[in-house]
Amino acid sequence: MYEMILISSSRQVTEDFIKKDVWKQDFALVCATEDVNEAILKKPHVILCPAKSSIVDGLSLARQAFEENWNTKVVLYGRRTYEYVHLAMDAHAWGYLAMPLDNAELVHLCVGLKQFLEKKDNAALSQREDIPLLREYFFYNLCQGAIPDYEQAAATFRSLVPFEPEGGLAVTKLIISDFSDYLAGQWKYGKDSLYTAVSNFLIKIDEQDLILPVYRDGKEMYFLTVSAKRKDLKKKIIAESREVERLLLDIMSMEVVVREPVVFDSLRALYTYAKEHPMLPVNKRFEEVDKDTDVFSTEKESTVIGNAKEYINNCYNREIGLDDVAAFVQLSPAYFSRLFKQETGENFIDYLIKVRMEHGKRLLETTNHKTYEISQMVGYKKSKYFSKLFKKYSGYTATEYRSYVNRKKQKKQLDKM
Repeated sequence: MYEMILISSSRQVTEDFIKKDVWKQDFALVCATEDVNEAILKKPHVILCPAKSSIVDGLSLARQAFEENWNTKVVLYGRRTYEYVHLAMDAHAWGYLAMPLDNAELVHLCVGLKQFLEKKDNAALSQREDIPLLREYFFYNLCQGAIPDYEQAAATFRSLVPFEPEGGLAVTKLIISDFSDYLAGQWKYGKDSLYTAVSNFLIKIDEQDLILPVYRDGKEMYFLTVSAKRKDLKKKIIAESREVERLLLDIMSMEVVVREPVVFDSLRALYTYAKEHPMLPVNKRFEEVDKDTDVFSTEKESTVIGNAKEYINNCYNREIGLDDVAAFVQLSPAYFSRLFKQETGENFIDYLIKVRMEHGKRLLETTNHKTYEISQMVGYKKSKYFSKLFKKYSGYTATEYRSYVNRKKQKKQLDKM
């Protein structure tokens, strides 16, 4: 459990933080205080601090924490304005929460904090940053019966999992109810971030169990449980699934259904079954991987560009530009622009437009929002500018694209009749 301390002189702000349901999962708000020194001396994992107030200069505190490389991370909160967010980024705050406090925004911040803190805590345990991807790729192929030889499967299993192949395994399906509406309305941070938030309620690595995601697309997510024990595994997973359903509803106001798991008493049993009965849908994330390419040795983009892309994909619906993203990854705008072009092969602004246009397309396909509403939802205040960019990007006006998508849907329905 990670500890947070809130610095606040406002009773209303303190009560707003305390009543949030996120404290039931991974984080504990241990106290609220007006004494900055008290908060620092207690050395919590995180200090929640106002950016500017009569009791503390949060911007200076965040800058000091960054420059002195504190173990405690400073998250600022304050007005819901671009100016304040920009100041927080300039001060190298770990994050910024706009007031009044939004529960989804707090959950999103805690998801990132948990990933960061766990990565720091487990640095000695897992030195390779690509281990999660390797596990996902391996177990996806295992469940699809795509690994040609059992001995190869067992050897890879042992290299990625701290258990022997004779333990229990189970595949569990989770369905997000009203996925498109939730993503377009209640959740503001993109599909990938939503999958990460949901996964954090299920992922587990301890002495008895390893639970990890093996497939995600649309409203469907699949998780694999690897257990040191076989006994009562199904009963245990069902009980944990009910708790996950409850937590997601309480904390994120998200309704999910977790199906009954398919359980196997060994790796060989799962391997044999999957050879005859592939268990997962086709994973589009791996479709473009060349069959002759060894995914275990594929070069990845630098962490800096990966973090920049994640930031863009999470914040595309806000007023962000090159300076903002460069500040987030702590590089000068000029150097970041060159690095982005060098590693991705495209200009920063082109990538940002692409991300926004793809989200715009999805909103046109899945919602009835008007063009000016979609424009604002993907980060453009002026709908005429959005329309101009969309026409250039897709070859259609927004109205033409929606009509085109609807015709395709109608044709599919007719073909099925």
